[in-house]
Amino acid sequence: MKKDFLAIVSLLLFLSINVAARQGIPPWVDEIVRGNMYPGDEFYTGFVQSSFKSGDDVESLLEKMTLDAKRQLSESIIVSISGKSHLVNKSESISVGNINRESFSESYTEEMKSSTNTVITNSEIKSFVNRNNRMAYVLAIVNKATLESYYSNTIDVLVGKASTLYDVAVIDIDNAKFSKAKDDLIKARSFIAESIIYSELLNAVNPDSEGKGKYQDALNLARDIDQFLSSMGKGPSVFIDYSYIPDPSDNPLEYGPESFLPTLEQALSRAGFAIITDKEGANYILSVSTSTSVRSKPSNGKGLISYYANVKGSVISAKNGAIVAAFSFFRDPKLFSAGPSSSVAAERAFNREELYQRIINKIVNAIEL
Repeated sequence: MKKDFLAIVSLLLFLSINVAARQGIPPWVDEIVRGNMYPGDEFYTGFVQSSFKSGDDVESLLEKMTLDAKRQLSESIIVSISGKSHLVNKSESISVGNINRESFSESYTEEMKSSTNTVITNSEIKSFVNRNNRMAYVLAIVNKATLESYYSNTIDVLVGKASTLYDVAVIDIDNAKFSKAKDDLIKARSFIAESIIYSELLNAVNPDSEGKGKYQDALNLARDIDQFLSSMGKGPSVFIDYSYIPDPSDNPLEYGPESFLPTLEQALSRAGFAIITDKEGANYILSVSTSTSVRSKPSNGKGLISYYANVKGSVISAKNGAIVAAFSFFRDPKLFSAGPSSSVAAERAFNREELYQRIINKIVNAIEL
């Protein structure tokens, strides 16, 4: 019985196609025939039909119907995407900027529509006008295999761009281009966010696509980018390698200036740097040493006790060991102080605001914050 039924259906389809062909009507106008010509497991379609009156502008009508058919085609792709809310949950951390969940969902939907519209502009469009019964028909068609290839290639391009920008950001940090590195990473995140949408579209077209693994690759890269950006959020990380070099002939500060290191750390923090104690996790290593030099001492009970604050340092890229900044202030005429004793005079010299401002200027001019 089943075989007989299928045979009858096939015969009827054959007869309807031939009748339509003899009348000049394309077979796809018929819903049953259209479904057999463009089965849902192989094609996305958008079909529109409309009546018109004598004297109507049929060309304008067809243009509007074509837009409607493409819109239907786009909606059929979007509707087929399963688990959209699941994707939004996973993609929230990938979205660029501080936006709430609702606005991200709306943005996601718009981007998804834009992604499908990019494809359907190149869809195959068929139209037919039957002036006998004053009916117009438009059919928009996209082959799922074509879409699968397009989405897969687009994901490769987007993830490739993000990966390249990530690598460039690492090099930027090594070359003291902190601001550019941050811009590169933010741009990389936007490429990843876009690739996630195409990954879901790919999954909708073919859940068994070989490109499904690209979704996880994109998420992994996004996680690396987020971690990188998070570490940069506090500013370039600096490990301070500090030492005091005593003068064997005249050492007013036995263990070095007490105020120097904490004041330097505060100055660096105000300038936008993150001071860390883990040398391995630092972007830069600030190697700095201090020493004192006597400037004047009383003679025959007359004169002041004064000392210079000497500082020598270099900023080194932790990754490649390159020196990105260097400075040396030795017996500088503006970096000294006097006091009632050698220790007070030397300590005061290291308390001068100008000393830290000059150190910070040297570092900031070398590292693009």
